[in-house]
Amino acid sequence: MDDFSAFLTKGIDWSYETEWRMLMPLASASMTKGDGPGATHLFVFPKPMVRRVIFGCRMAESKKQEIRQIIAETDGYEHVLCVQARIDERHYRILIGEE
Repeated sequence: MDDFSAFLTKGIDWSYETEWRMLMPLASASMTKGDGPGATHLFVFPKPMVRRVIFGCRMAESKKQEIRQIIAETDGYEHVLCVQARIDERHYRILIGEE
């Protein structure tokens, strides 16, 4: 792929999210799970970079509990805040707040 602009473009309506995106060459992955196009590439990064985990509007409660447990049991992530995303019923946006 030569044009990565689709990954770096965000609609103005979503600018309030102030999200950061990071692209890395797959060849620099620390570990790869699986083979072919469906493979998952994992990268090492500094733990302080993770400040929040945002649970999607439709995420199953069991998956949220699994993620909370992983965070709680993994050294270096004590500072991570889990928050829930909700659909704003009045405006075209997602509300993100503490659980």
